[in-house]
Amino acid sequence: MKYLVLTLTCLSFFSGSFATADNQKIDMKKDFSSLGDNDAVEQRAKALDPKNKYKAVQGRAIDMNMRLEMGVNYGLTSGGDPYYSTQTLGANLDFHLNPNWSIGGRYYHSYNALNAEGQNAFQSANSNFVSGVNYNTPAIDYPSDTTLGVINWYPIYGKLDLFGQITHFDIYFLGGYGVTELNSGAAGTLALGGGFGLWLTQHITARLEARYQEYNDHPYFDLPQSYTRQINQVVYMGSIGFML
Repeated sequence: MKYLVLTLTCLSFFSGSFATADNQKIDMKKDFSSLGDNDAVEQRAKALDPKNKYKAVQGRAIDMNMRLEMGVNYGLTSGGDPYYSTQTLGANLDFHLNPNWSIGGRYYHSYNALNAEGQNAFQSANSNFVSGVNYNTPAIDYPSDTTLGVINWYPIYGKLDLFGQITHFDIYFLGGYGVTELNSGAAGTLALGGGFGLWLTQHITARLEARYQEYNDHPYFDLPQSYTRQINQVVYMGSIGFML
């Protein structure tokens, strides 16, 4: 009888221990399903397996509702007129309506310089002029300032473990229209493109953007044989922005 009582007592003790452990597992699953903040999740994960390191990120850490992002940009262009190359410096402004959409603007001033082909063409024309030979002066119509209104769509948002730090990023597409001021006057400009944004902090972002742009210039605007030429170019732009 004494052994029977002892046996039942032991069984009762172990049964209660297993029930408690089982309840703890259920509570732990419930805690994880509810998802607290990032620090709380990390602490829970470490408590389960203290030998490993955990980085936990959940939800969108950057609030993108009704916020203004402004920055400065630098860019290079490819395509367009074959006789000169262009670098740009300007500013960008985006008002984020929500995490998926924003409206904004792009402005930049163009710094133009003859490339090797352009220098050869002008030198050849000058040599023919000095020699009294018939010559054709290369015609160029270069941009000075561009202003665009744009609509941005952000379909992709994610997180990276960058050098041990959780960094947020977004991928976006844009469309817009504006005006390019040329040597010959103003020209309507169509823009389509996309970009990649990397959030360095809650307020600072770095962006890389590529845009296809199209406008018409007038390289012979001051001569009777004036004609319109379509310019197709790609602008590669990097920017540093600040979120208010």
